[in-house]
Amino acid sequence: MAESVTKFDIREILRSRVTREAGFEGAVKTIKAYTLGVDSNETPAVDGREKYIWVREHGLNGAVHQVFNPDSIPRMVNFPCIIKYGPKEPHRWQVSDVDWDEVYNYPSYEGQSFGYGAHADNHEWPDYHQGSDPVNVYPRSLTSFRTYPSGSDLSVNVWAHRYPYKGVLKEFTGVAGVSMLSHQPGSGNALLVLVYLDKENNHIRTVEGTSIGDGATLPPFPAIPDNAILSACVRVDGDQTSVLEADILDLRMTLTESEKTEIAGSTAMTIDHLAVQEAQFDLWFSMHVLTGH
Repeated sequence: MAESVTKFDIREILRSRVTREAGFEGAVKTIKAYTLGVDSNETPAVDGREKYIWVREHGLNGAVHQVFNPDSIPRMVNFPCIIKYGPKEPHRWQVSDVDWDEVYNYPSYEGQSFGYGAHADNHEWPDYHQGSDPVNVYPRSLTSFRTYPSGSDLSVNVWAHRYPYKGVLKEFTGVAGVSMLSHQPGSGNALLVLVYLDKENNHIRTVEGTSIGDGATLPPFPAIPDNAILSACVRVDGDQTSVLEADILDLRMTLTESEKTEIAGSTAMTIDHLAVQEAQFDLWFSMHVLTGH
């Protein structure tokens, strides 16, 4: 009667296989090379073969290869790299790494992320076909007319913005150091300060809302002046000495001008008040995404 296979026997079989494969990997052929512009002077990409690039081996008579580049290096001409050809499937030349011994001599090396190839399409999200690692872009990420902390004191900066007013395209060039000090309530209280652009004179203005006891409740929104383009509300309490990102409630609208006019015409709200409603929804949506509730 044949002997049964024990757990010890299985472990030994697996260990022997791993040892054999490790020795097999040692036969991988590794070569130093440089990328080469063949189909274009601007890029080493191979026409018609996605993720393949042209390279030339080191040496006066270095062989030229089409090699697979799994985003290991940027698609730059004359870039030093390491390529390999393994005995296992898929049996192809492939970029394995940056040639770090050579790349230190590369022009403008300092500050470059040479360990990552060009891979913008991985993070893009076109219609019906997102990349492998798509990025969600929230309205807060957009820079135009964004209010953000100055970083040093109880003040904010506001990015530039362009807008139509009375048939003229106007340009606001941005401003730094919009102070909240004159609106700061007494200790133990908090309020919202509206940061807006006065369309009549193209200047940033601020107006405060009603002060309430400092706590979890969001203070009331300030009254919205006429001719105002809303940027943000800044929560200010009586004890803070600087503005943080968490203190800013973004009020910029993502609706187009025609959409805002249409909605305002079918509701009792003005166009400016629509911005407040949208901001409140965006705040709820952000909290929903972050907390999962």
